[in-house]
Amino acid sequence: MEFHNEKDFSEQAAAMLHSADPVVIKVDGKVAGVFIPTPDGELPMDLRLKVDAAATERLHRQRVELGITEEDMEAEIKEFSEVRRAARSRR
Repeated sequence: MEFHNEKDFSEQAAAMLHSADPVVIKVDGKVAGVFIPTPDGELPMDLRLKVDAAATERLHRQRVELGITEEDMEAEIKEFSEVRRAARSRR
């Protein structure tokens, strides 16, 4: 496993993404992200489920912190869909 700070990562990202070893990127001493290479180009299902669960939990926490309700989200999606549908029909 390789550990790099944000400066190293920004300067050597392409090389790091071709590494055979996992790469941990730190910003201000805290882990900002982890790149895990996959030889066959696929994430193992157990890891995919953990990543999805972590992302879902983080998005939920952010939505609650911002005071965004599920109804707000549904209304915004509906509005977006209507605008997009109207734009398509004008073509």
